[in-house]
Amino acid sequence: MNIYIIGDLYLRVYTLGFDPKGESILFTICDDNKVIYSGLIDCYMDTSDKILTLFDELNIDSLNYLCITHPDSDHCVGVEKLKKYISNITKVVIPNGVFEYLDNYDDNVKKSLLYIQSLIKLNRNNKLKPIIYDACDNKTIIDGLYFVDTCGRKSELQIMTISPSTNVIEKYTIKRKNGIEIVENNDFSIINLIEFDNIKLLLASDSENTLINDSINNLTKFGLDFFSSKIDYIKIPHHTSKSSSLLYDVVRENGVNLSVTTIFRNHELPNLKLLEKYNNISDLCCCTGKKNNADKQSGSILYEINITNRYRIVKLTEDASMFKEYVREEEATN
Repeated sequence: MNIYIIGDLYLRVYTLGFDPKGESILFTICDDNKVIYSGLIDCYMDTSDKILTLFDELNIDSLNYLCITHPDSDHCVGVEKLKKYISNITKVVIPNGVFEYLDNYDDNVKKSLLYIQSLIKLNRNNKLKPIIYDACDNKTIIDGLYFVDTCGRKSELQIMTISPSTNVIEKYTIKRKNGIEIVENNDFSIINLIEFDNIKLLLASDSENTLINDSINNLTKFGLDFFSSKIDYIKIPHHTSKSSSLLYDVVRENGVNLSVTTIFRNHELPNLKLLEKYNNISDLCCCTGKKNNADKQSGSILYEINITNRYRIVKLTEDASMFKEYVREEEATN
């Protein structure tokens, strides 16, 4: 499929952080400032409707891609508020088996997932019915989608999800047979590998080390090629927790242009030592919050790449901070 553009081609990534917890990532492909493709990774609208405000600012009237990476209350709340943006052009990705354990989730998470479940049950001719994918192992969601400029130059968008949820469901099924009903929500986490015109985005949700190891050891050719050179943007997994440190070992050899972390203040994340490691292999490293935040303000980070003219811009808003600023506050506290 070809989408034709007449102006400069942009890829923009908005990392939305919330205090004390919560994250969502919006990526857009734009013809100058007109959004012609939009994707949302996770939805957090508990105490803030910042996602909807951003949609209004960008004149987004529909979503092309929506991925709910796992059933945790800082990643999956308020999905039902996206109703007006979801239609039969939307590709929705959810973890394999996530509906089997609804009674184990936070009530707001359960409400969001029941909304997605209602979309699955719609008649196939309903204009609101999206295309639903359940992510397990490696799954190609988008390929063969090209954005073509006036000179005929093509830029391809590819999205692959990697997730070990086949193993997770097998493990939980065995536990359930033995009368054990314990669900670790992070076990369902989906990693999104997004590549657009050789720009690589690694969105790692809350994947922890066991799951990262399972996923990375079962990569297809696309995944292997993805990790074979420098990553342009990484959303560090699990708010930069030591329990997700394995991904650092995967990306450190080739480095990263921009590393971004969200905060989870209740668990004192990000972990400063691990964040420093990412800073050392990255051209830039940012956080959606500050170490000391009496006002409980949230922060956002915009990563903008002009594909046509090959330049990049990073913009921090509200309480988002660069790594060195975050460290200065840590040192001042101590």
